[in-house]
Amino acid sequence: MTPASACFFQIPELAAYVTALLNPNDILHLMQTSHRMHATMEPWFYHHLKTIYASDKTNLCESLEGQKALARNIHYIRTWSTDLMNLIFFLHATTATTATTSAPPLLTAGESSPPPVLVPLPPMTNVTKLALSLCRDTPLKKASENRHFESNWDGQSLAPDIHPIVPCQHFPSNFIQPTRTIDRLCGTLRCFPKLRKLDLHYFCINDSRSARNLSSALQEMSSLTHLEVYFDTMGGHSGAVLMVLFSCPPSVRSVTIEKVEYKPYKHSYSWPVDYYEMGCVTDEIVAHGLARTPLINLRDLRIKESSGWVKDEDFHSMFRLCPSVVNVDWKFHSIPHDVDGPAIARMCPKICNITFQSIFVSRDPNSWPYELAETLPENQLETLNHRERDHRCDVALLNTELVGRAMRRHTLTLREIRIDHKVPNSSREIAFVLESCASLEVLSVIQSTLDLGDSVASPWASSSLTLLELDIDTRLGSKPYYFRPPPSRRSGKEKRIFGQLEILYRQIGKQKNLRVLQLGKGYQGRGDRKIPEDVQPYPGMLRLSDRNGIVPGYLDMLAELSKLEKIGGDIGPETKDRKLAANAAEVDWILEHWPRLYWVKFLPLSRWPENLKPRTHLFPMSM
Repeated sequence: MTPASACFFQIPELAAYVTALLNPNDILHLMQTSHRMHATMEPWFYHHLKTIYASDKTNLCESLEGQKALARNIHYIRTWSTDLMNLIFFLHATTATTATTSAPPLLTAGESSPPPVLVPLPPMTNVTKLALSLCRDTPLKKASENRHFESNWDGQSLAPDIHPIVPCQHFPSNFIQPTRTIDRLCGTLRCFPKLRKLDLHYFCINDSRSARNLSSALQEMSSLTHLEVYFDTMGGHSGAVLMVLFSCPPSVRSVTIEKVEYKPYKHSYSWPVDYYEMGCVTDEIVAHGLARTPLINLRDLRIKESSGWVKDEDFHSMFRLCPSVVNVDWKFHSIPHDVDGPAIARMCPKICNITFQSIFVSRDPNSWPYELAETLPENQLETLNHRERDHRCDVALLNTELVGRAMRRHTLTLREIRIDHKVPNSSREIAFVLESCASLEVLSVIQSTLDLGDSVASPWASSSLTLLELDIDTRLGSKPYYFRPPPSRRSGKEKRIFGQLEILYRQIGKQKNLRVLQLGKGYQGRGDRKIPEDVQPYPGMLRLSDRNGIVPGYLDMLAELSKLEKIGGDIGPETKDRKLAANAAEVDWILEHWPRLYWVKFLPLSRWPENLKPRTHLFPMSM
């Protein structure tokens, strides 16, 4: 009789679900339980292949048994994560199985035939996801540690402080040069006819020839649906970012193109390379001329070009190329000042989520995202995220009424609003968002102040907030009310303010899904720092009311915030040292009602659970 475990794993859907939750070692342990389980689990063991070259381990190019096992099971591989070293080895090994007179994809002008491989590998024709890390600094072995060293590398060319290092026998001397890397990359992409998802990390394009080769290879990938490309900021041309977008096949649905700062491996040997040549642009890379077929299936577009200037023609061509895009996330060093927001809305009428950040603004802040939002169909926009990094812009040049009109047009659908730029939004506009956006889950308005009276003028429309970052002005002065010598009678103004504070805290207390709460000016995002003595914490917010009701406390109104993980800004205790005592009743209350709260400096560290104490970072920054 067939064991129940074997029957379970013979159902492909169940096997796929279970093995997705297991790491390779777990699957290997299952394979060792019986011959039947070995035969059942072997295809899933090779389903996800990861080959990373390591100097302190035996690598695939050095293992005869490993290559034999890979050759037997290579048709099971569906996803492959690898690096430059194993990419070259794979091309050598697959070339050995191809009987052809033409030069293999690996070889370029001036290179000899590849050295013999231990075991020829058949092509990975069933791979659907490929992730390549084309790092320049790769951990390599010293000559004394490499059993297969056969190279005429000139050790004199190394820097004095660099140990002599050599690659495996399958790596030519020019394996790390950018142009050769692009050639090998293009040859690799043509070996995967079923590829649907492609991730490329840490490479650069510094000449038009490489750009044309990569563009041609991408256009031939008719099955590609997801593309992620991360350029190395040290080298490459700014036009290469948009060139990749304009080279995508019509089948693509999601595109991420970003320039990132390369960080070498820890404890790695630096391969000798001319870094000046690496970052030298030999000729201009033109992007807009490559666009031919509109990307009608593209829904998600994320481009972060942080080191170059985008031309007006390229910027508008990007939108004309993507008529069906829904989610857009842009970060540019600088864009043209005459961007036509309404025209973009007409070219891309399906946009639902806008995230835009500009690092450098020479004359005025960018108003086109709000013009775009105002022109889109009513109640379509779900996310509006706008950040200006450069605060030298003229605050009078962004019409705050335009911002208000853009948000009013989508009150029924807006779920996330994040605005951070020097131009302050009016208090009434912020209050209108609270009063009207019933679907709102995230509200973060930096460098703008909301009047306390406006914040409680009407009930908040949403009770589903998960993040709230606002500066609400209480106007009680810098000296806390509780520090006054007795008798401390409240004036009429103070009674009115405390009445409004009670309404505010009740509104916040209704947000049962709230995870992040930051209130205050100048300290948002710095919950790990103690509030300065000249800044008054929010009155009564972290205080329990006394029995006589003389000193107001509103902490009980926040009892429903059981999912709260982070508090910051000007929220804190109204004590002289800005800390709560370990035996304070408020500490017991917080531990009981806010069980997920990460520790902050005004709380006694000795009372906090170990899993919520600070480690490398005090708070999880992505909520």
